[in-house]
Amino acid sequence: GGTMFRDALLGKFTVSMLVDYLGDTSLRTVQRWYASDKAPRAVVLMIRMLKGELGIIHPDWQGWSIGKDGLLYSPEGRHVQPGELRALQYQGARIRALENRVKELTEQPVEPGRLIKIRLDK
Repeated sequence: GGTMFRDALLGKFTVSMLVDYLGDTSLRTVQRWYASDKAPRAVVLMIRMLKGELGIIHPDWQGWSIGKDGLLYSPEGRHVQPGELRALQYQGARIRALENRVKELTEQPVEPGRLIKIRLDK
């Protein structure tokens, strides 16, 4: 059984580019896939992966992609760099530390009318 071939090629590959990429597949075979709009599932999945489509890996990533620039793109078009993703764990830890410090400070009794000095970098 084959699957939608032309949709997979859309906007990324030409028939001749795919023949060059596959190496051991003839132009005639790829033209036949194009004419019938059917190709082996593995070929279509490979094309989609090369296009950066992440929905083929897991359904929760449908609409997400990795661009030629190496950035991760959301379905809404927002992007993030790999380093920003790696930094999320540290940002989360910093936020938790700041939340804990605010909690400590707000639990300290303060005399009415007395000014207090607050340092967040304890």
